[in-house]
Amino acid sequence: MRITLLLLIFDASFLLNGQETNRNLQLITILDSATLEPIPFATIKTKKEIFYANEKGTFPASRLNDEKSLSLSCIGYKNKTVTKLKKLETIYLAPQSYQLKKATISAEPPDPIEIGYHKLGHFFPHTSHSTINKSVNAVYIPAPAKSGLITTILLSLNQLKKGQKFNVHLFEFGANGFPANLLFSKHLTISKKTRFIEVEVFDQNIQIPNNGIVVGLEFLTSDSVITGLDQARVNMTTKLEQNMSFFFYDNQWKKVTWPLGDQTWNNRFGLIYQPY
Repeated sequence: MRITLLLLIFDASFLLNGQETNRNLQLITILDSATLEPIPFATIKTKKEIFYANEKGTFPASRLNDEKSLSLSCIGYKNKTVTKLKKLETIYLAPQSYQLKKATISAEPPDPIEIGYHKLGHFFPHTSHSTINKSVNAVYIPAPAKSGLITTILLSLNQLKKGQKFNVHLFEFGANGFPANLLFSKHLTISKKTRFIEVEVFDQNIQIPNNGIVVGLEFLTSDSVITGLDQARVNMTTKLEQNMSFFFYDNQWKKVTWPLGDQTWNNRFGLIYQPY
């Protein structure tokens, strides 16, 4: 009788440990509900942390241990909250449709125009100190006289290394004078050493709002890969009269302030847009 009881206890313990191991090895996949294609680099938020799915749209189920719910977001999809996490294997996100203003394109459209601060400045000595992991550097670009669609995002950086990872964002400019709603986001991994990044967005049909737009760059590379002075830095403009740069850290936007009196430099980000 004693031997039988010990065997039963051993079998139960083995099954429980096996279930826990399977849970740790399990991957949860995020899919487009319309096409059933994986959604890469979606943002997953729990009570304890914020992290990202990989390029295959998956993340380990072990990240959800002891969590009661999670929220998912990705540009182009509706946000979703999931509360039933047990035996969760697949999450479906519904595509988000956007109502854009009607644009009339002539047979011979005007030449593209560059706006912003991409060419205003130099590499040294004025480089942004905002290199904290998962922080965002941003700059406000006023709306041009002619309406149009954005074709390219221009970023001037310094001290880049192969393998560094970023998210490039476009935000609306809020009535409170700070970046507001997210209009566009794209994940980038640097493949070679360079000081300039051009992000093509001509197929996104992004119109410049009447009150201007904010270009942002989010640093994602972990400190274990890029440290100290080897971190990416944002090149700054020459002295300008108006401070239009922002820094997002600790869950809030702040205006960039400089220790050199009334001197003002802004992040060297710009745009190319196609006028109507």
